[in-house]
Amino acid sequence: MTEQDLIELGFDRIDVPESQSNTGNKFYFFTHCGIGIEFFTNTSDETNEGDWWVSMFDNDLCRIFCILELKMLFDIISKNIIK
Repeated sequence: MTEQDLIELGFDRIDVPESQSNTGNKFYFFTHCGIGIEFFTNTSDETNEGDWWVSMFDNDLCRIFCILELKMLFDIISKNIIK
C-alpha cells in the first residue's frame, strides 16, 4: 500500500517532530477515524521502500497490507453502521 493510497482513502498525516520523538528523529504516520473506528499506520521510518500497513483498535494484532482489502473493510463497516 502506498502513501498516496492512504491519502485517497481519507487518512490524515500526523507529523512528529524530533523534540517529541522517542528516537530523536522526526517521522510521520497516518490516521483515519471517519467511520467510527480508529485506524493507524506504521511510521515513515518503519516503511520498507514505501510499503505501508494499517492496523486498528489501538493494537497491532491485525495488519492490513493490501489496499483492496482495506477498501473492502471500510465498505463493510460503512454499510453496517447503526444509525
